[in-house]
Amino acid sequence: MDSEITYAEAFAELTQIMNAFERDEVTIEELTGKVSRAVQLMKICKTKLDRTEEDVRHILKEFYDTSSNKVPSDNASSK
Repeated sequence: MDSEITYAEAFAELTQIMNAFERDEVTIEELTGKVSRAVQLMKICKTKLDRTEEDVRHILKEFYDTSSNKVPSDNASSK
């Protein structure tokens, strides 16, 4: 089931599909199904990336809100 697929699994399957397209291994009869599956996999990857980004932002916000730590400035990281 797609809701249980990991990002790595979705990305690997998407890569296989894209490689098949690049090598002209997809027949006209398979095209619609492959494109549909590729779109499904891209949505899964995007959703997981978006969710992870949101989680990381939330974790960092909690850290900086509950401590005396300040968000590092861009200038401090370039020294």
